[in-house]
Amino acid sequence: MNSQLRVALPVSAALIGIGFIALLLLMSSSEWGAPGTNAYLIYEARNRLIPVSLLFIGVGIVAGYLTLRNRLGRLGRLSFFLSVAGVASMLVGNVAEFWLFSGLPYGPMNARAVSWSLFLLGGLLLLVGLTMFLIAAGRTTGRQ
Repeated sequence: MNSQLRVALPVSAALIGIGFIALLLLMSSSEWGAPGTNAYLIYEARNRLIPVSLLFIGVGIVAGYLTLRNRLGRLGRLSFFLSVAGVASMLVGNVAEFWLFSGLPYGPMNARAVSWSLFLLGGLLLLVGLTMFLIAAGRTTGRQ
């Protein structure tokens, strides 16, 4: 393994890991209340920080892909695009829910519910993309 791989892959993995840890910590808030309450304001503030954790995840994915792109093949390229689409969907869904439609109530089908659904869809895309990336990266053993 060349020196670029020895440095870039652990950094990439660390960025993704830090991003996921931050995401879990931010989403595990026990404070919640109906929009407009003090409890909701705390919940909203925490959720408005989620794009920062998504930035770490996205940068880690791009760094990992750029490091291995010549070795990954079609599966690696597909996994990269799915992962990036997942992060982008999560980002758009989060920003829409907590910056644009934060005053809307939970429950009825409205723009807030669609935003939350987009965030969840992004999480699924990211999970599938990262799993495929690990499979593609595992296949690179011995490739130059």
